[in-house]
Formats: sequence, structure tokens, C-alpha cells
Amino acid sequence: MNKIIGLTGVLNTPSRTEGLVSHLTEAFVSGTGFTHSVITLNDFGESLPLARKIEDLDQNAGVLVDEIVNADALIIGVPTWNAGYPGMFKHLFDLIPPDAIADKPVILSATGGSDRHALMPEYQLRPLFTYLRARVATTTLFATTNDFDGHQPSPEFEKRMLRAVDELKALVY
Repeated sequence: MNKIIGLTGVLNTPSRTEGLVSHLTEAFVSGTGFTHSVITLNDFGESLPLARKIEDLDQNAGVLVDEIVNADALIIGVPTWNAGYPGMFKHLFDLIPPDAIADKPVILSATGGSDRHALMPEYQLRPLFTYLRARVATTTLFATTNDFDGHQPSPEFEKRMLRAVDELKALVY
């Protein structure tokens, strides 16, 4: 059975980032037959920050890494911190062998407090996932509070979300 994983670089839930990734994941699985789950950094527990190599992760964190590595596609979402993604998010990908997500289709997305950080996904996330040789959808997403009305994306932002989802589907099929 095909599976897509939404992975968020957040430690506090609920969050806008988690909501964005959930919306994208649900849009992707609609009509595809894929199963899905959303994983946050918080789900990895206390072994993630202390791990120096992947074998240092506890059993639960190891299972989550296996889910990420074995997923058919990923939807990545991170909050913007100091013009970049969180260090713990990068630490996770420092532990995962670089070839583990080679050729995996990926959507990149981020949230932030203002449009000043709108290029963070392009200048921070895309180079990381290009290095890991993932197949990244052309459209990256950056959302501020202006892009959502409560928990619902604005009509214009939803169009961009659906375009990114369509690009991911093209990479998967």
C-alpha cells in the first residue's frame, strides 16, 4: 500500500505548520488510495536531540525514521526561525543516511510571521533536499497568518497548495 508522510519541523502542537502539512497531505490523498500520517519533531521524543548517529535513537524514533525513509512521498513543513528552518529538523536529516530519500518525491513548505521570510523554502530547504537527491516539486509554499482564515487556507493560497499537490502527484505517478 502506498503511503505519504507529512513531516513537520515543529515541537509545539497544534501549530500553523502542522495545519499546513495536514491540509497538503489530505489534499494529496484525496482520490489516490494512499494512506498517510503526519509526524512532528515532538513525536521523536527525547532521544533525537541526544543522538549522534541513527543507532542512538530509541525504538519509537527509529520506527518514525523508517516511516519517513519508506514513504512513497513526503510533504515537509517547517516553521521559520531566524530566517531558516529549526536546527533539530536539520539534525534529524543529519542522522538519516543521505541516500535514504534519494528520488523520493517531496513538497517543501514553511510558515513564518511575515513575508520577509518568504524565500526561506527556496534558499534553505531546497538546497538541503537537493543535496539529499529528493525529487522536489517545483512549487514551494510559504504561509503567514494572512494566508489562512482560522484553519482554512485563503482561496489564493489554496490554489498554490493544490498546484504543489498536483506537481507531487506527477512525481509519484
